[in-house]
Amino acid sequence: MAENQTEHGTLTNNRRKKRFLLFASILVAASILGTIVIVLSLQSQQAQDETLEAIYFTVEPSFKKHFMVSGRPRLIELGVIFVLRDERLLIPLTTHAPRMKSAISLLLGDQQFAELKKLPGRELLKEKILLAAQAIMQEEVGEDGIEKVLFSSYTLQ
Repeated sequence: MAENQTEHGTLTNNRRKKRFLLFASILVAASILGTIVIVLSLQSQQAQDETLEAIYFTVEPSFKKHFMVSGRPRLIELGVIFVLRDERLLIPLTTHAPRMKSAISLLLGDQQFAELKKLPGRELLKEKILLAAQAIMQEEVGEDGIEKVLFSSYTLQ
């Protein structure tokens, strides 16, 4: 009878060891699989970031607006560049460029010449142009897509 209990105890210990080894193996396999998934997702994210280079879309021709300031004629000439990251938005941007040009022209007409001479006024104009262009893209394409507005020329006379 003592031998039966010893054999039973040994069998129980063996079963516990097997269960522990099975559990440990499953845990190690899950950890390895999780690590592989994380590494692969990071690599694909890095590859996406590398392909998202800035794309510069120049709005042609440059904008000219005449002002009368203290009885004297003044002129602003403005070159605008849109910065985007998604190449597939170039065609819709080209298609809707006339509408954006119109919006920029209207924005220029609402500006005060004295404000445009100051840096905060220029930055505010950039922001207004960006918001107008993004609103048009959002309405027409479903995403704003334009990241930034740059001035390629900014001449006040």
